Amino acid sequence: MRSMDTTEEADRVYIAVLRKMGPARRLQIAMERTEAVREMIRAQIAQDHPGLTDAERHRLFADRWLGPGLAAKVYGPLPKV
Repeated sequence: MRSMDTTEEADRVYIAVLRKMGPARRLQIAMERTEAVREMIRAQIAQDHPGLTDAERHRLFADRWLGPGLAAKVYGPLPKV
Protein backbone atom coordinates (compact mmCIF):
# COMPACT_ATOMS: atom_id res chain seq x y z
CA MET A 1 0.00 0.00 0.00
CA ARG A 2 3.05 2.23 0.09
CA SER A 3 2.81 5.44 -1.90
CA MET A 4 5.65 6.26 -4.24
CA ASP A 5 6.00 9.80 -2.92
CA THR A 6 5.97 9.15 0.84
CA THR A 7 8.21 7.39 3.32
CA GLU A 8 7.26 4.13 5.00
CA GLU A 9 6.90 6.00 8.30
CA ALA A 10 4.52 8.54 6.77
CA ASP A 11 2.45 5.67 5.37
CA ARG A 12 2.32 4.01 8.81
CA VAL A 13 1.16 7.24 10.44
CA TYR A 14 -1.50 7.80 7.76
CA ILE A 15 -2.84 4.24 8.14
CA ALA A 16 -2.95 4.64 11.91
CA VAL A 17 -4.95 7.85 11.53
CA LEU A 18 -7.35 6.18 9.10
CA ARG A 19 -7.91 3.27 11.50
CA LYS A 20 -8.98 5.69 14.22
CA MET A 21 -11.62 7.27 11.97
CA GLY A 22 -15.15 6.04 11.65
CA PRO A 23 -16.25 4.23 8.51
CA ALA A 24 -18.27 7.18 7.21
CA ARG A 25 -15.23 9.49 7.33
CA ARG A 26 -12.98 6.87 5.69
CA LEU A 27 -15.54 6.46 2.91
CA GLN A 28 -15.72 10.23 2.46
CA ILE A 29 -11.92 10.41 2.13
CA ALA A 30 -11.92 7.56 -0.40
CA MET A 31 -14.61 9.30 -2.45
CA GLU A 32 -12.71 12.60 -2.37
CA ARG A 33 -9.49 10.90 -3.48
CA THR A 34 -11.33 9.09 -6.26
CA GLU A 35 -12.76 12.36 -7.54
CA ALA A 36 -9.33 13.98 -7.36
CA VAL A 37 -7.88 11.20 -9.54
CA ARG A 38 -10.75 11.60 -12.01
CA GLU A 39 -10.07 15.32 -12.27
CA MET A 40 -6.35 14.72 -12.79
CA ILE A 41 -7.12 12.30 -15.64
CA ARG A 42 -9.52 14.79 -17.22
CA ALA A 43 -6.99 17.61 -16.91
CA GLN A 44 -4.25 15.51 -18.49
CA ILE A 45 -6.52 14.56 -21.39
CA ALA A 46 -7.47 18.22 -21.93
CA GLN A 47 -3.80 19.23 -21.86
CA ASP A 48 -2.68 16.46 -24.21
CA HIS A 49 -5.62 16.80 -26.64
CA PRO A 50 -6.89 20.41 -26.58
CA GLY A 51 -8.84 20.17 -29.85
CA LEU A 52 -11.10 17.27 -28.90
CA THR A 53 -14.82 17.55 -28.43
CA ASP A 54 -16.40 16.84 -25.04
CA ALA A 55 -17.54 13.45 -26.33
CA GLU A 56 -14.03 12.55 -27.52
CA ARG A 57 -12.52 13.63 -24.20
CA HIS A 58 -15.14 11.58 -22.36
CA ARG A 59 -14.27 8.52 -24.47
CA LEU A 60 -10.56 8.90 -23.71
CA PHE A 61 -11.40 9.30 -20.02
CA ALA A 62 -13.42 6.08 -20.13
CA ASP A 63 -10.47 4.26 -21.66
CA ARG A 64 -8.21 5.34 -18.82
CA TRP A 65 -10.77 4.91 -16.06
CA LEU A 66 -12.40 1.63 -17.08
CA GLY A 67 -9.56 0.12 -19.07
CA PRO A 68 -9.46 -0.27 -22.84
CA GLY A 69 -11.45 -3.50 -23.02
CA LEU A 70 -14.46 -2.42 -20.98
CA ALA A 71 -14.45 1.11 -22.40
CA ALA A 72 -14.54 -0.28 -25.94
CA LYS A 73 -17.47 -2.55 -25.05
CA VAL A 74 -19.40 0.31 -23.49
CA TYR A 75 -18.45 3.25 -25.74
CA GLY A 76 -17.08 1.74 -28.94
CA PRO A 77 -13.65 2.34 -30.44
CA LEU A 78 -11.35 5.16 -29.41
CA PRO A 79 -11.47 8.30 -31.57
CA LYS A 80 -8.52 8.87 -33.86
CA VAL A 81 -6.38 11.40 -31.98
